[in-house]
Amino acid sequence: MDESREARRTRLFGDLGAALTPARDQPKLQGTSRKTSRKRPEETETDYAAWLVWVEDEGESYYTPEGVFVVYPDQVYRMYCLDSRHNFLRAAVQKYPLEELAQEGVLFRGSSIRLEDLAPIRERHGLEGGNARALLQALYHDNARYYHFLERFGSSQSTT
Repeated sequence: MDESREARRTRLFGDLGAALTPARDQPKLQGTSRKTSRKRPEETETDYAAWLVWVEDEGESYYTPEGVFVVYPDQVYRMYCLDSRHNFLRAAVQKYPLEELAQEGVLFRGSSIRLEDLAPIRERHGLEGGNARALLQALYHDNARYYHFLERFGSSQSTT
């Protein structure tokens, strides 16, 4: 069985809403813990979907990037953001369907949250077959001030 990368991605992820928003009989997205995870998918897995998480806090008039959300084919996800915002962003992406977050955004705890697909950035940097850590490094090196929350992933010697 030699299927193309695009066919495999379509088979694994399908329609954004249908594949990544679990139905009642499908398992929910599962986060990974550094303490319990033996292998780090961001270093080994090359087939994943990634989104930039934009947040417009209450009283503000502009969105700022606050995290990168990565989902692997086995429905395991990782949220790369500042530690202080992790629980807030994780709760938002678990509460709402990804299709809704990606299309029009949602209002969650007084803040507006939306997702932007990072596939064009992966293509621009030639990272279609690369792992998530390479994507995080590319984002950080593109604009370190803008993606300050990825500082710990910015260097290739990082062990975090």
